[in-house]
Amino acid sequence: MSMRRPPVMRVFREDPHSPVVMALEAYDDTTDTATKMAIMRQRVVAPRTPRLGADTAEDAVAICLDTHGRIELDAIADLLGVEPEQARAQLRGLVYPDPDQGGRLVPAAEYLSGDVRSKLDSARTAAAEHPVVYADNVAPLIQVIPPDLGPAEIDARLGAAWVDADDVQEFLREVLRDTSINVEHPPTGEWKVTGGNRGMLSVEEFGTRRVPAPKLAQALLRQSQIRVWDPDETGDARIFNPGETEAAIEKGEILNERFSEWVWENPVRATRLSEVYNRRFNNLVLRAYDGAELSLPGLSKTIEPRPHQRAAVARMIAEPNVGLFHAVGAGKTLEMAMGVMELKRLGLVTKPAIVVPNHMLDQLSSEFLQAYPQARILAAGTEDLAGEKRRAFVARAATGDWDAVIMTRGSFQRLEVSNNTAHWYFDREIEAPPRAFAAAQGQRCEEHHGQTHRGRGAQGRGEA
Repeated sequence: MSMRRPPVMRVFREDPHSPVVMALEAYDDTTDTATKMAIMRQRVVAPRTPRLGADTAEDAVAICLDTHGRIELDAIADLLGVEPEQARAQLRGLVYPDPDQGGRLVPAAEYLSGDVRSKLDSARTAAAEHPVVYADNVAPLIQVIPPDLGPAEIDARLGAAWVDADDVQEFLREVLRDTSINVEHPPTGEWKVTGGNRGMLSVEEFGTRRVPAPKLAQALLRQSQIRVWDPDETGDARIFNPGETEAAIEKGEILNERFSEWVWENPVRATRLSEVYNRRFNNLVLRAYDGAELSLPGLSKTIEPRPHQRAAVARMIAEPNVGLFHAVGAGKTLEMAMGVMELKRLGLVTKPAIVVPNHMLDQLSSEFLQAYPQARILAAGTEDLAGEKRRAFVARAATGDWDAVIMTRGSFQRLEVSNNTAHWYFDREIEAPPRAFAAAQGQRCEEHHGQTHRGRGAQGRGEA
């Protein structure tokens, strides 16, 4: 059931300061009562006392991250009351120069997480070239590398992303004893298996006469359904054949099981593929944000964030994409408000936007201002972007120094981007596939050209 508002409220909501007035009370829809917020009784905003010194290097790092959002060696030196060279020596093990970022100092929690295998490769290369700078990077990364998974812990199936076409082709040729089988997997296309449909192993042991083993392998590689159809009496329609389908599915399972065994039978191949798997899928170390120290300037004194909320805000500051997958009532709205305000304070964003379901605009705007009474927010519903109001809203959002622009999903969908932005986005999205397709086509032409020359050579020798 939708909420019905008096007509005057529609006019009132056009005032950009209307959310401030609505945040002065907490309205309960179930009881139809309103309660005054704490700002009506007491001071809820007080300046946070800046921390001008630190007793330990750990405290200095925490204060620096809270103040600047990154490691600033000069700021840490000021907090410790020492020269930058001395501060760098005290920070050993707490921060690391990242060779992938031009040697920028990053916290240990950031450097020793993520794709640590790639970081280890970069650290070894950098340490070989600049041992004085990167000598301390290698050993800590080795300690956090996840233990390698062995063949018994890796499930090898047809269609696995870490097994390429050459290995699949070798498997089919060896198991089916047919060298005419070819397997292709272009970067922008589907798996394709050709040849080998008439051998006894293809139609008896690892396939059926209706669906030979190469066709089964192609379906398994594409992860598509295996179904067998028969033409009807007129030939204009198809009839599903459950018996042949069940037989083909059973043969597909046999083929898959044989592949999972074959992958690890050769020690050299097993070592190579296990290394590929571990580098691609066993390479991540999750970063923990528990115990993050955040001063949160501007937050109401009546609100004390829980530890998991502080951790969520720290994650929002450190990572470009964050999902707040908490249960209902865990405080996601407060996390969004604190995260947005911290990102704005640290200069990581300029004008953050929050898009909410259509029915939650007033609620989120009110709760945002209850948490940050001094925040400057601009809220817009679907009706605020109808007709000429859309230009007025865009102009207001562009010219104002807002801490947050809150809009409904419907209003967000009404906003259009410029042609230049749209072209840039589409070009970026569609640029990679044509390049990969052209490369695949070029490779295919080279192979065809080579086969043609080999055929002509053989023909010439035969005539001679």
